[in-house]
Amino acid sequence: MAWGVGAVWLLITASTLPGCGSSERPPAAASNEVFPGGESTAIDDRWASVVLDATQRAEVREILGEAAEDPGEVRPLRPAAFGVRFEDIPNAMLNAAPMVEMAILRSEHLDPSIEFDIRDSKGRSVEIAVRCRPRGPLASIDYRVPGADVARERAELLDAVTRVLAERPNPSDPEELAGPITQVLAEHGARVLGHQTSPERYRYTMLMLDEQEAVIEIRREPAPAIVSWTATAGTFPRPEIARGLGETFMECLRAWGAVPAPSAEE
Repeated sequence: MAWGVGAVWLLITASTLPGCGSSERPPAAASNEVFPGGESTAIDDRWASVVLDATQRAEVREILGEAAEDPGEVRPLRPAAFGVRFEDIPNAMLNAAPMVEMAILRSEHLDPSIEFDIRDSKGRSVEIAVRCRPRGPLASIDYRVPGADVARERAELLDAVTRVLAERPNPSDPEELAGPITQVLAEHGARVLGHQTSPERYRYTMLMLDEQEAVIEIRREPAPAIVSWTATAGTFPRPEIARGLGETFMECLRAWGAVPAPSAEE
């Protein structure tokens, strides 16, 4: 019986200890106790030991809610609609290079562009190139007159072309810029002899086993083609090696096209 009384006493005593009762405990930060900082080895808890009021809790919930908002339409994973994807070119080239016993020396990703061959108001030859970059088009002007002081004329033409580009910050096709730029150049007394456009493309310079170089350029094309390629190999033309490089690359590109990826196609 003495053992039973002791057990009851122990149970009653434990229920009176902090944290051992059934009553709801206050938040851990309720004391707002600040641990010393500075040179002390203790944790500087000035900001962690704070109980949020209703307004602060609402702000935190709003921030977390914004972070968890729907990021937009989730595109389904599908193989390439036309067998290949332009975006898979870098991966495909990494696979193709060792298969043809070549190493990648250099790689370039070139934006769509348009180039103009013009004569300025004094009849001097000028080349104007416009790159249609994702962050906005960029123009460059090259006077083909060695030794001539053309800084002022270059600045005037560049300013004129830049104003045209500012009005068309995201052209879907470089050809859209041909008319407006031709018009503004005519207003400055220049004559456009011709222009040409180039699509988005990749250019790879490869090193062959005999230490000669091969070059392959892959261009974006409208569907269903998606891509086209041209290749050269060696100081003297070696068409069989160039053809093998291109065909092996396309084989790897089709393999990547079979891998499901986010697609906007319905």
